Amino acid sequence: MPRGLRMFKRQSLTILCYHGVVRSALPIPDYCFLEASRFQTQMQWLARSHFRVAPLSEAISDLLMGRVTQPTVALTFDDGYRNNVDVALPILQRFNFPATIFLATGLIGSSKTIWPFRILQALQSTAADSVTWGGRSFPLATLAERTAANKSLQSRVKELAPGTPDNAAAEIERLLEVQENPDIDRNSPLAMMDADDVRLGVESGLLEFGAHSVTHPILSALDDDGLRREIDGSVQSIRQMVPKPSRCFAYPNGLPADFDARCITRLQDNGIAFAVSTVQAMNRPGADAYRLGRLCIGCDTTMLKFIAKTTGVSRLPGLGWAKRMIGR
Repeated sequence: MPRGLRMFKRQSLTILCYHGVVRSALPIPDYCFLEASRFQTQMQWLARSHFRVAPLSEAISDLLMGRVTQPTVALTFDDGYRNNVDVALPILQRFNFPATIFLATGLIGSSKTIWPFRILQALQSTAADSVTWGGRSFPLATLAERTAANKSLQSRVKELAPGTPDNAAAEIERLLEVQENPDIDRNSPLAMMDADDVRLGVESGLLEFGAHSVTHPILSALDDDGLRREIDGSVQSIRQMVPKPSRCFAYPNGLPADFDARCITRLQDNGIAFAVSTVQAMNRPGADAYRLGRLCIGCDTTMLKFIAKTTGVSRLPGLGWAKRMIGR
């Protein structure tokens, strides 16, 4: 990394947000599932760069106390997919990189998957050539159309049924004439962790676990009782699962409209010290501890996009230095 860029980022904390890491691409591509080869290249670049890759809670504490003196990155994974331990952890171990996994606790140890990927699974399985939901019709004749429908339907559910996404997913499954909320094979890339997976993660010494709600709704859409069930329930479950839970919470979906002041109060009442969003921003000294930004990394994040995101510069002159570092 050029010296001027290192100076610019010296006091910054970049929190990266991943979801699933898979051995091969899914039949219908989904942003949240990144191929392992690409993830490994990203970790290799971080190892060769001038970033410090630090545990999340430690990095946030250092930032808020003004102790960040070099560009720092923290790695996070949302939801709790089994592939985080099976596929991503061995790569992290090669580089001795710590990471935090935020669990949707209601699905840990179950044979079900999170609601957006019930939609994905349904689109992979259906024989239908179109589906109409939420006032829109989606053609499904080609892979490109199914890929577009997957992205659009997930967005429509967040918009039209933010507090009850599982009900919306069930309705879409019925319209597509596939099994409602099917069991997911343990070897599927959509499979969630169980207690043994969490234990292996803890024993690795590299993974910490934090709360990400119980069922992954949009928290701001819930009434006070629902909010309490989702936040209190997930925080308490994490404390029962692991000896040293993360002091950080990850908001489901995590955009500014997806959480509110009630959420922060509930987190504070539960002893949670920090919370991360998906607001695409680096974090500087003086950041709000309950509105920390994260940079999302997905299946379409090219290596040069990854470098641009992590360095915080959208236009790197020539990008020659970056290409040399990754051998491209």
